[in-house]
Amino acid sequence: MEDAGSHPHRTEMLRRLPAACGAAAALISLLPTPAQAAPFTGLCKGHDAYSTAVCADKHGTKGSNKRVPGKGTAPAKRGKPAKPAPCQVHKMEQPPANSSLWGKGQDPKKGQLYWRVCKGGMNWQTLSGIFYAEEEPPKVTVNPAEVARHAIDEMTLLGPKIISPKPGGTYTVGVPLWLRAGSGATRWGPNSATASAGGVTVTATAKVSKVVWSMGDGKSVTCTTRGAVYKRSMGLKESPDCGHTYGISSAKKPKKRFTVTATSTWSIEWRVEGGGESGTDVETRTSQVSIPVGEGQVVGQ
Repeated sequence: MEDAGSHPHRTEMLRRLPAACGAAAALISLLPTPAQAAPFTGLCKGHDAYSTAVCADKHGTKGSNKRVPGKGTAPAKRGKPAKPAPCQVHKMEQPPANSSLWGKGQDPKKGQLYWRVCKGGMNWQTLSGIFYAEEEPPKVTVNPAEVARHAIDEMTLLGPKIISPKPGGTYTVGVPLWLRAGSGATRWGPNSATASAGGVTVTATAKVSKVVWSMGDGKSVTCTTRGAVYKRSMGLKESPDCGHTYGISSAKKPKKRFTVTATSTWSIEWRVEGGGESGTDVETRTSQVSIPVGEGQVVGQ
């Protein structure tokens, strides 16, 4: 019969457990099922906190003494260290604070008990020890760009408020059309919001940098301003900064109208409060209006 002291795994286990059969039975009842298993990453660097930690069993020999018939005991051969057996580390179902499984200086409020099962040759497994360890709480790392995204989401960034052309207006081929967008924090900017997470506070500010007007006739106009205000006294003058002149009518379009789509580009800057990281982002928003464009009537014909 093998002496318990000759097996390092059992020696470690027996050193920690009471000799009484009742205590041994209590240990068996505490061993978790696979569903209860939880990793202890402190022993296995490189494994994430949500996968089973696989460690290397440190028990192994560089050589062995074996009996040679007629020659006594042959000296151990020096060679490569034996490959360590793979082990799985699991968190136990924690015993009561007054349990004898807790060793001297082990505080159930600060740490927890873990057990390790190692697989050896011939598919046998052995419990190689119960140990105590204090897990450090996971460090929360916050990406300022993600906090900035929350700040951007807090802002109500909308598409342009189309002032001209008007939805109920009537427009004519060859007559200059002055394009104009409305103002306001949600339509043009500036707009700002602040968000915080993990001790990081980010303030983001957004404003429209350009508007691309798709006129429905296959042409588009890019404007970096809201557009000048048209007055009747200006007659048939073209807009000085944002305008379009239709060369064809909308008679062949659905409902005999052109669909004008205005797409604004919101340029966003964000900065970590207290002097830290900063960055930029871009958002786009659209608005639409449908207008009829007819042929001009010539008097006298």
